[in-house]
Amino acid sequence: SDAVRDDAAANISSIRRDLDATLPQLLATADGAPASVTQMLPAYRNIEALYERIMDTAVGIMRSDFASMQRLYPERGPKGELRLLGHRGFSAAAAATWEWVSADSNCICGEALRTGGRVIVPDFETCPFVAGTPGQAAYRAAGIRSAKSTLLRSRSGKVIGMISTHWGRVHEPSESELRLFDVLARQAADLIERRQTEEVLREHAARTELAVAERTAQLQEMNQQLESFVYSIAHDLRGPLRSMQGFSEVLLEEVGDKLSDEAQDYARRIKRSAVFMDA
Repeated sequence: SDAVRDDAAANISSIRRDLDATLPQLLATADGAPASVTQMLPAYRNIEALYERIMDTAVGIMRSDFASMQRLYPERGPKGELRLLGHRGFSAAAAATWEWVSADSNCICGEALRTGGRVIVPDFETCPFVAGTPGQAAYRAAGIRSAKSTLLRSRSGKVIGMISTHWGRVHEPSESELRLFDVLARQAADLIERRQTEEVLREHAARTELAVAERTAQLQEMNQQLESFVYSIAHDLRGPLRSMQGFSEVLLEEVGDKLSDEAQDYARRIKRSAVFMDA
């Protein structure tokens, strides 16, 4: 209905504003002091609330019974694995079943990840890639009869996640619903990409702080070694310096009258220098 569409559009606009509000300042400080980045991140924690709003909006747009949002971890397996970020309507058992999904999983998300495109299944009872598999049994147990999965891509085109909607009945979404949903998917992709940026910034800050701490420890150790060396040198020189002082005093007292003025001056200089260095 028009009311549903207007509400969905308003939600999408609100999500876009929330996403755009924090990132510029966050990125502006990325090359600055790590502490400033760390201080900013707690204010960015409403990202989980945005996940929730996106899924609610997805349900509203598609008039679905269920929805889910996943993030791709490319380091897990040949094509990576999708991890469930949140859902609407799944039972605990269903959420556990689809917590991690790979390209060879017998489910719509795995098929979308494998083929690299949007997948729509109007009826899982007649779907060839789940027929007779544990995936079909999982859909039956969850009360899901049809679904649609859309890959989420970064602005550079890299797959970073997926957003799906599911129905408890045979269903195929309309083109107008899909167009509106694609706008929401763009915002969901931006949200995941910005979470990845946040994590990179946090890791950068942690690495920098660790490097500073290690360097500080190294400098402290070097200072301690230098202090120990100086003490050792001072201790080793104390004996010779006192000998110089004593011999110069004896020289001046016993044979000073036989020395020339210049020689006496030299002896006094030796004594003063020895006293100064031994202080």
